[in-house]
Amino acid sequence: MGYAPIELSIIINGKRCFINLPRKEKPEVYKRLIASKQTNQLKEYIALQMASINTAITDILSSGHILTSDTLRDYIQNGGIKLYTLSDLFTEYLSVLEQKDNLENYQKYIVLQNDFYSFIGDKNKPLVNITNADIRGFYGYLNKQYKASTAGGKLARLKCVFRYAYDNNKISINIFNGIKISKQKPSIEYLTEEEVHTLITKDFGIDRLNKVRDLFIFQCGSGLSYSDMAHLSPTDIQMDNGVAYIHKCRQKTNIDFTAVILGFAMDVLEKYNYSLPVLSNQKMNAYLGEIGILSGIGKRLHSHLGRKTYASYLLNKGVNISVVSKALGHANTLITQSTYAHMLTSTIVDSISSTVGI
Repeated sequence: MGYAPIELSIIINGKRCFINLPRKEKPEVYKRLIASKQTNQLKEYIALQMASINTAITDILSSGHILTSDTLRDYIQNGGIKLYTLSDLFTEYLSVLEQKDNLENYQKYIVLQNDFYSFIGDKNKPLVNITNADIRGFYGYLNKQYKASTAGGKLARLKCVFRYAYDNNKISINIFNGIKISKQKPSIEYLTEEEVHTLITKDFGIDRLNKVRDLFIFQCGSGLSYSDMAHLSPTDIQMDNGVAYIHKCRQKTNIDFTAVILGFAMDVLEKYNYSLPVLSNQKMNAYLGEIGILSGIGKRLHSHLGRKTYASYLLNKGVNISVVSKALGHANTLITQSTYAHMLTSTIVDSISSTVGI
């Protein structure tokens, strides 16, 4: 029988890993030398390896890293502590997220990653050196850059990233301890009928801007999200007594919806022969930023604003909340109600006052 590598088995907290040591030995010789009561080279070699392991354990613990079979193996194989960096964490987390989540949410984490890198100043900073004070500082930075609701959403996503690190033994403490994330609901912005009309009638003099304007107008009159609009086909348009509507499942949630297409949105469909000139969401939002400035509306235009405008229009016209929920493809009416609660209140007041003559 030939030579075989001597294998080191490491078990910490019930998790085992194996490492092949550089030395090889014939199995029968190994058994004989280990069983011998005399000191020999093999026993001295193993004793040296055990001493090295004890040194590694001391170094790992004293550096603030978590002792696991993986960190010990990495130490032995690399001749020292392999620093797990902030970049390593985001790369690993985004890889997991990409496999199980939708593109829209994945992109939000990409933006978060860039924001956090910018604040920390070094994406290769060891993860164990990120502190509670860093998180608090980042939250303050976000609140200066964004609305409170947006800042809270970004920090909630960062908390998910660091929770992953904690659950997978990359850090030993919860660095979000004591940090409360604001649950403030964002105010719903939408375009009024007059503002929509302004966009419809304005010629921006640039073909790409006019096309993006048309796409946005279609969203305002159909309630489709960007991803649903991007996957819309002519066969998705159905008619019932002269009323056009779309009945299909949302790309994001796979929940079915039935959205009636308003007249000005039908004009857009007919203009492009039912094949909308959709471009990337990133480009569309960039061009919408230009359109918002040129139109003089004074609101930040973005793709999702069209969906909110559609919902707001229906609610302001007194359409039942359950019908609006179905048109948007929400999982239940509670989602619609919590989002547009202030608008429902206004509709209720107007409806009662006009009915009883107050």
